[in-house]
Amino acid sequence: MGFLSVIAAAVAAWIFGAIWYGVIGKQWMAASGLTEDTVNRSNPTPYIVSFLCTVLVAGMTRHVLVTSGVDTVGKGLLTGLGLGLFVAAP
Repeated sequence: MGFLSVIAAAVAAWIFGAIWYGVIGKQWMAASGLTEDTVNRSNPTPYIVSFLCTVLVAGMTRHVLVTSGVDTVGKGLLTGLGLGLFVAAP
């Protein structure tokens, strides 16, 4: 179950990122100094590397949560809420 949960989390994070940057893509490109002409969308390497990175993050997050004793949905929700509010948001 651990391997499947890591892959599922990585896929979910990757899809969320694709939607997120799809919504704010034009603003992100403008802030980064990119244009439609300078972005090579046919090169799959950035997409593959970003997915591999989400697998690494999901795997490490699972490891940290398991070793911390976060083993129920309630503990997971509380931990996720705390990390979101006090680590990611600030």
